[in-house]
Amino acid sequence: MRRWIAVCVAVLGVVSTGACTGTHTGSKAAPQKPRPSATARACTNGKYQWFNVERPFRLTALTAPEELGKGGGKFKNTLQRVWTPVTSVSAKGPAVPSREVLLSLAVWIGEAENTDEAADLSFTKVGRKTADLNEDMGSIEGAGRFVNYAEAHAVEADFRYTCPGTMPATTGHAKGWTGESGGTLECGTRIEGVGRADQTVAREAARLSCGPDSVAAKA
Repeated sequence: MRRWIAVCVAVLGVVSTGACTGTHTGSKAAPQKPRPSATARACTNGKYQWFNVERPFRLTALTAPEELGKGGGKFKNTLQRVWTPVTSVSAKGPAVPSREVLLSLAVWIGEAENTDEAADLSFTKVGRKTADLNEDMGSIEGAGRFVNYAEAHAVEADFRYTCPGTMPATTGHAKGWTGESGGTLECGTRIEGVGRADQTVAREAARLSCGPDSVAAKA
């Protein structure tokens, strides 16, 4: 199974303020309406609560079937995206840094430790991109009608961040993924020898690429 490295794009917003004045004989300048203030920053010593946590394996890409004769050979068909993993945070209430939210989620699902730094983990990078799945399609020995596919272990959950005192809680939803890996199936061969979640993804790939009546698509 291959694993690919993702990169991150960070976006910083800048808020500017300005004022203008004017004069008119015999009248006062119109009062300026106050600009809305930025959302208050939540405390730094609050606690996260996570619920409705889901961790599905998702099919992310697959190839068209590829016929290889006796002795097999190198795969030529390229992977086409059917689903793209997303890393994001949406929240209401006092502001909490997205990377801190995602670090807390990573700890909750066992992908990080409390001592880890959010900046050191690709999991916490909002908007991180997936890598090129077609860098090396590989090869196989043996004849058959083959499909290559990729899957990601996704995660999404609701959270609540509570501060000591009277500051209102922050509530929100976070999405992420912990890795993308690849596999190969043969349309005329039953899917066996992998976990139930991986079997489900492989059979979906077989159903979409080999066809719903193929041996690989059936449980």
